[in-house]
Amino acid sequence: MKIVHALAWYFPEHIGGAEIYVNGLAQRLKKRGHYVSVTAPSRGEDGSREYEHEGIPVFRYPLRGARANRDESQSRVPASGSEILLARLAQNPPDLLHVHALAPGIAVYEIEAVRAMGIPVIVTSHLGDLGYGCLRGTLMHWGRELCDGKVRVLKCTACSLHASGMPRAFTYPAAALSAAIGHFAAALPGPVGTVLGTADLVRYRQGLQRRLLNAVDAFVLLNQAAFDRVLLNGAPHEKLAINGLGISSVIARKPAPDLCPTPLPVRFGYVGRFAEIKGVIELAEAWRALPKDLPVTLEWLGPVKFDEARTLVARLKEILGRDDRVRFADAVPASQVGEIMRNIDVLLVPSRCFEGGPTVVHEAFAAGTPVVGTRIGAMPELIRDRIDGRLLTPGSVSELTAAIREIAADPARTVDAWRRALPMPRTMDDIADDYERLYFKVVERVKP
Repeated sequence: MKIVHALAWYFPEHIGGAEIYVNGLAQRLKKRGHYVSVTAPSRGEDGSREYEHEGIPVFRYPLRGARANRDESQSRVPASGSEILLARLAQNPPDLLHVHALAPGIAVYEIEAVRAMGIPVIVTSHLGDLGYGCLRGTLMHWGRELCDGKVRVLKCTACSLHASGMPRAFTYPAAALSAAIGHFAAALPGPVGTVLGTADLVRYRQGLQRRLLNAVDAFVLLNQAAFDRVLLNGAPHEKLAINGLGISSVIARKPAPDLCPTPLPVRFGYVGRFAEIKGVIELAEAWRALPKDLPVTLEWLGPVKFDEARTLVARLKEILGRDDRVRFADAVPASQVGEIMRNIDVLLVPSRCFEGGPTVVHEAFAAGTPVVGTRIGAMPELIRDRIDGRLLTPGSVSELTAAIREIAADPARTVDAWRRALPMPRTMDDIADDYERLYFKVVERVKP
C-alpha cells in the first residue's frame, strides 16, 4: 500500500511528539512492505524540496508569506501554496492520505480536495482542539478546569477571549456582543475584528468540524476522553476510532525495587516542551515552595530552539532562584529517552492542557519509572492514583508541592510501591497493527 503521512511540521526544523510518532509509525509500516512518505508545508520558502529522514522520503511544499494571514489561520480560505501539494497528489496518487495535524496548508480545504480525487483520508487528532472543536486548544475552561468538550457559542467565545488576555469579568458581555454582531464583525480589521469576530469564528469552526467529519473516512482519537468529547458534538460514531499512544523504541526496564530500592535524594525529572500549557510554571512554583533541605533533585530536559522556549526557561530559572538541586539540560534524541527515564525516580507531567497521551508517560512506564501527572486527557486512563503513580488537579501548585514532599518523605511506600504495579505500555508496533487494519478496511470500502 502507498501511504502518505501529512502534518504541519517535520524534522529537522521541528522535533515534537507528533513528529516522533509519525516517524515511528512510518518506519514500522515500511518494514511491513508498504511504501511510506511524509509531507509537510514550509512557511516562507521559495520552492518545494525533497529529502529523506531516517530512510523515509519527505516532501516539503512552500506556503507564501512569512506567516499565515487571519483568513488562512481561521481556515476561511486555503493557504497559498497548498495547491502544490494537491497537484503532487493528483499526479501521483497514494492509496491513502493520513493527516496528523490540521494547520494552514493541510486543513479541511485540502482534505476535501484530496477526497474528491478518490483518495481515502484518515485524520488522527493529536491536539486538544480535537479537530475544529476547542478554540482555546487546551480543553481547559478558563485555563484551569477540564472542559466537558461541548461547544457552546457563548461559553467558548468567553473562554477564548479570556485566553487572549481579556479579564474574565468582561468576557461574557464581550461574548454576547460578539454573538449579536455576528458575521459582519469578522470582516473588521485588526484586533477589534479578531475580538468581535470570535463568536462568529466559534460558529464557523462548528461548520468546519462537520465538513471535516463528512470528508474523512476515519477520525482517530488517542484516548477515550477525546472520543467521548468528539461524539458529544454530534460526530458520526461509525467514523470514530481510538488508537492509543505507545512507545516508539525498545526501552530496557530498570531493576525491580526489591533489588534496587529508590535511594535519597529522590530524582525527579521533567521531559518535554517548554510551554506554559505543559504546567512548567506551576512546577517551578511548587519546587520553590519545598524546604531547602528536602532530599530531592530535579532535572529539566527539553528543546530550547526558539525565543518562546528561551524566554520561558529564563522565567523558570528566575522563579527557582539559586537551587543546587535543580539542573537544566538539552533535549536528547529519541534513542536516549529510555536511559533518561531509567535514571530518574519519578517523572513529573504537570500539564494543564488536554494531553493525548503523552508519549513520555508510556516511555516512563517502559523504563519502570512512575509518573506524577494531572487529571486531564489520557493520563487518568493510564495512571492509577496512589497505585502506580499520582494524579493531581491541573494547575494546582499546592497539590504538586505536597506530592513531592510525600514522595521524598517515604520513597519505599510511594515510588517503590508504584514501581511494582506499573503496567507494560503499548508499543508503536501495536499502534501500527491497529492502523494497518484500519487502512485496509478504509481502502477496501472506498474501492469503486
